[in-house]
Amino acid sequence: MIQYMAQYQEGFFCHKDVFSRFHVSISATTNSEALRKQICFNKREEQESDPTWNNLGVSAKHRHIDHNKMEMGKLFTHHLGDISDFNFLKMHLLNHFSDHI
Repeated sequence: MIQYMAQYQEGFFCHKDVFSRFHVSISATTNSEALRKQICFNKREEQESDPTWNNLGVSAKHRHIDHNKMEMGKLFTHHLGDISDFNFLKMHLLNHFSDHI
């Protein structure tokens, strides 16, 4: 049983990063949202100042906007993952449990 627990625990710690997005503080979310808004604002200004932007058709503009939204989503998720701090203390205690047995 201890060997099973150790194997499952190794598997958990190999993939624990999937839980990081579930524990993000309010200030971290606020900071990330402010970053997202600033980047969107800068991107919009950049597009409007580009002379080729006005020559694009409506569908081409929508493709560019959708592509930018996808990039923003990835950047936002990555930023939240970097600043999140999921507490794995209780999972770490299992290491000591199996050692003491």
